[in-house]
Amino acid sequence: MTNAFLPRFLFCLGLLLPVPAFAQEVAPGPTDPSAVKSPLKSTLVEEAKPELKRPASPGEATEVQALIYVIDIDEINSADQSFAASVYYEARWNSPLLQHAGPGPLHVDLADIWNPRLTIIGQQNSWKSYPETAEILPDGTVIYRQKVWGHFSQPLNLHDFPFDRQELSIQLVAPGFSEKQVSMTPRVGELGRASNLAPHFSLPDFDILSFEAKSAPYYPDQGPIGVAGYEMKIQVARQPEYYILKVILPLCLIVIMSWLPRWLNP
Repeated sequence: MTNAFLPRFLFCLGLLLPVPAFAQEVAPGPTDPSAVKSPLKSTLVEEAKPELKRPASPGEATEVQALIYVIDIDEINSADQSFAASVYYEARWNSPLLQHAGPGPLHVDLADIWNPRLTIIGQQNSWKSYPETAEILPDGTVIYRQKVWGHFSQPLNLHDFPFDRQELSIQLVAPGFSEKQVSMTPRVGELGRASNLAPHFSLPDFDILSFEAKSAPYYPDQGPIGVAGYEMKIQVARQPEYYILKVILPLCLIVIMSWLPRWLNP
């Protein structure tokens, strides 16, 4: 009986005892000002670092000197409307905020400073050879170098095949910057080197005729203001000898053989 009576006694005793003061406090609700926490500051809305701002006076464009050197063109695929190439390009601009005592250059990650975010229009796939870094000279000149190999889309005019001539385009653009914000100009090196082509390509069935490199804004929406860009155009001509010997001449012989019975005496 004692074991059964003890739990009931303790339960009734708990009902008679007063509630502690700390237990009578009401938990703050959502409308209680003390319960509202101050929002955390976001790093995305903080003021940009000076080195991440575009180096230019108000209303002026930042000059970016560009250079393109085509190392090799592996193939021109008429069926896929594309070509494969190995391309080296270089860009230079000046940022007074990045001046330093030197004496040698500094190497920093490209993402830590302002840069024109250069890319090649029409690239289907590409592989970069150099890390995404920039070289900063003591006077604030920033040098960015990159080498890519990949496939680039290129509309081809095949009406005169196999006697056709094509124009291949390699266009560097600065996405997000209009031609009024960034001015792409030709780069001429200390030794007088400018945009150029390698002396020989491993292109089996095309001859290189000429090339031209100049500033050329990119107009994605046919608007009056384009995206800042620099373009190299390469004129190539197909070598028709293979198609003449392997395709056209055999077809002509077959047609002549089909005419021979008409000239034979029955």
